[in-house]
Parts: sequence; C-alpha cells; structure tokens
Amino acid sequence: MSEHHELLSFNELQIEPSGPVEHTDFTDINRAVATFAGGVLNALVITDTERKENQEFARFANKSIREKLFLGRFEDAQSFIQEVAAKRKSIPGKGEKEPDIRSLLPACHIYRETEFSFTEGDDYQDLTGFGELSGDSGNVFASINKSFVKLTYTLVVLSWNRETADRIALGFSMWLRHTKKGRKHVFSAQTKIASASIRSTIEVNTPRNISPLSEVVDINKQRVFGYRISFDVIAEVYEAEAVEASLMRYVVSEPESMS
Repeated sequence: MSEHHELLSFNELQIEPSGPVEHTDFTDINRAVATFAGGVLNALVITDTERKENQEFARFANKSIREKLFLGRFEDAQSFIQEVAAKRKSIPGKGEKEPDIRSLLPACHIYRETEFSFTEGDDYQDLTGFGELSGDSGNVFASINKSFVKLTYTLVVLSWNRETADRIALGFSMWLRHTKKGRKHVFSAQTKIASASIRSTIEVNTPRNISPLSEVVDINKQRVFGYRISFDVIAEVYEAEAVEASLMRYVVSEPESMS
C-alpha cells in the first residue's frame, strides 16, 4: 500500500450556540440622551437680561444642570414641581430651608416613550455575528449580534411665564434642527453585555412634534406654561449569544495511487 503524502493541513475554529442569550437594554441609552439634552439646554443663553420678558429665562440659563433637567415622567406639573423641590434640598448649600416655589421653575424633564421599533434600510441592517467575546485564555465564549432601534423621547419644558417656555422650546428645537449641519448629533452610551463593556452609538433626529401645555398648580394657584417636544433617536442594541468553540483540524493528502 502506498503512503499518503500530506499536501495541506489547516485548523478551523467552529462555533456553535450553547443556549443562553443576553441583551443590552435602554437604561444607559436613556441616560446618554438625557446628558445630550442637558448639553443643549446648557448652551442656551441670553444677552439682553434687562428686558422684563427675558429675566426668567436668564435665571434658567444661570442654573446648574441639576436644577434645569430631570430624568423621568411625571403625571402633571404639580408632581414635577414637588420633585424639583425635593431634589433642591439635596443640593449642597441650597437645602437649608424650604425653597421659594417661584425659583423652582423654569425646569425641564425628559423621558422615553414606551414603544420602540426596529429601523430598516441600507444603513441600519441587522448584523448577525457582528463580533465575538473572548476570555483571558483567548477562548471565544459569546457571539455578538447588532440591531438598530428607533426610540422616541419627550422633553417637557415648564415655566411660570409663557415667553420663557417659548424661548426654551424654540432654542432646543432649533438646536436639533441644525444638528446635521455641523452640530453634534451622534454620541454613544457606555453599557455592558456578557461582563464586557460596549459602546452603543446613538443618532438624534430633528423634532417630530412640539405641542404647548398650560395648567394651574394647587401649590400656589398659579398657571404654568410649557411645551412637550418629541424627537426620535436611532440607537444600537446588542445581543450576546453564548457559544462553545472547538478547534477542528483538516488534512488534505495526495490521492492514493491506483497502481
């Protein structure tokens, strides 16, 4: 019998799903969007502070972001003002006494609407097997898949004066409308999946709905004015699928002689 001469040999890593699957969620995305919105609000300023209609906005512009923007959804203006008052007491140097109700506004809060959808199109295709996660030994333990979701956020602006609400809503909305003309509109959320840190890229789109609101609060029987500004973002979401990896060795030999 003739000998087989090895012509070629190579190894191939075979990866097979082993069952468990983990996903990123919206928590870190919510925080990143709130941080982005806070940056926009912090950029809004006024130079004509002597004008009566501008004075409330000037006070808003001088507030820290902790007093300007809150993350969460509130049933009405009164419940939001009560939350602002409670948070004010926790700020060093400002919690010694009951805050002046008039000083609590203007302020804003931001929340995510509960519905979401997956984004389709050439730029947002699902990426199966987008990447792999390996342990310290170099062994692959998870395969990463990526998709894109569309999320809707609402910024609620509240103030005692209509002119102030107008200015904040107009400033925030115009800032978003010009994002793709040189202003930052893409940022990221740092999150974790399968014990690994990963960045979720977020893209902000222009406002899709701006609606006014007006209601009387029981605290001081005064009317507050405001707006709800809704805008969409497209965010990356990830799935980690546990896998088992095995190294397969393949050998190609000369065909056996027939003589």
